[in-house]
Amino acid sequence: MNLSSTPRRQSGSGEVRLPKVAELVAAEIRHRILSGDVTAGDPLPNESELITQFSVSRPTLREALRLLEADGLIEVKRGVGGGPRVRVPDVSVTARHAGLLLQMHGATLEDLIGARMVLEPAAVRELARRASKSDVKALRAAHQMELDAGDDFDANAHHATHFHGLIVSLLGNQTLSLLNDLLSGIQDMQNRTVVDRLPEDEARSVVTRARSDHARLIDLIEQGDAAGAEEAWTQHLRNTARLTRRTFGRARLIDVRGIG
Repeated sequence: MNLSSTPRRQSGSGEVRLPKVAELVAAEIRHRILSGDVTAGDPLPNESELITQFSVSRPTLREALRLLEADGLIEVKRGVGGGPRVRVPDVSVTARHAGLLLQMHGATLEDLIGARMVLEPAAVRELARRASKSDVKALRAAHQMELDAGDDFDANAHHATHFHGLIVSLLGNQTLSLLNDLLSGIQDMQNRTVVDRLPEDEARSVVTRARSDHARLIDLIEQGDAAGAEEAWTQHLRNTARLTRRTFGRARLIDVRGIG
């Protein structure tokens, strides 16, 4: 490695520092993984090979591998047949960290609802414009999972979260899908907590109405009615927002049981 060509980093005090050698090694391996030179499930070269390849000490290499492990890009197995192996980062870990950060900043459930009000109606409109038969089939299958949950409101809440996420993921936009995934864990807990706090008859009514809204949305998407689908989904989210506010008021995310 050529340290003379290494980019310098600006510290909070204004001082410029060179990255540590372990950071450089981690950056090079990270680049190989992200560029597809090695893929999920592939083993990295063994420790001796990596030490020779990068001309570093064993402690430096192990520090680099710890950095990659913290990124979720590798897992290091011990024992015979072990060693570093490439893995796909778990979005749930990122979502958890994002959720903790939102909580630390005092984010409220209204923040979450506001984000969904921006993201989902636009996704619905675009999906209705270009949905394929397989897209509609996937939505109907997701909706059937809600129906199959019956009076298991906790399971239904989870399936409802999946239905909302599917709307976004079917667009095929990786950035939007990731943003949606970051919201899904919080959304799932919110859905479950709402139905937990409602009397059984009211919870059943809420679930029934939501299932009906989902079924209507699928029909509108199948018909290619972009404006109708967007309007229907916006109203669905407004109803959800009213119910959430009635249940939690202006509660912060940290105040909702089970989040984080």
